[in-house]
Amino acid sequence: MIRVIGIDPGLNGALAVLDLHQGGAILHLIDVTPTPTLTVSIRKRTRRDYDVPGMWRLVCAAMSPSAVQVALVALEHQGPRPKEGVVSSFRTGLGFGLWRGLISAAQLPLGIVAPISWRREYGLVGAGKQASIRRALDAFPEYPPALARHDGAADAILIAGWAARCRVLPGRLAAAPPPAPVPAPASSPATDVATDPVPTE
Repeated sequence: MIRVIGIDPGLNGALAVLDLHQGGAILHLIDVTPTPTLTVSIRKRTRRDYDVPGMWRLVCAAMSPSAVQVALVALEHQGPRPKEGVVSSFRTGLGFGLWRGLISAAQLPLGIVAPISWRREYGLVGAGKQASIRRALDAFPEYPPALARHDGAADAILIAGWAARCRVLPGRLAAAPPPAPVPAPASSPATDVATDPVPTE
């Protein structure tokens, strides 16, 4: 079974797992889980922070059972955003680095995805959080109702879906062995399949 993982690395993000059925014709949502967090106290103030052991457990769970082949982990790239505070930018950048390290430690293929790439694919450029949720609900009927208002979960699912369709499937098509020649009454011109290579570190 071929599997693709999508990650929104924000503190309110999530990890989504998709399995590819029937040669990729069907993308099945196996699981989506919000980023594990915990409450820490610093200088008499409490705040949420990343639960790194919990994040590692999510990565390990996404790799099982052993028969599963993880073709790609698509991690959304993070950078400064307009009107975003310094603390918020730091938190998101921290999450990006943590997920990147955990995926590398698990020795899984990692692809860094620009937000504009997957949002353009789904017609979400300039759209808000609710638009992402609606798009994920429409595309994946298995979307858990408990996360129907969790835009981080929707983003992670759409990132995984984009990676499967635009990165994994074209690469597998290009790598597939050519079919055996079949005699034909008339020859037809050969055609090439243009592919977009899988992003690598």
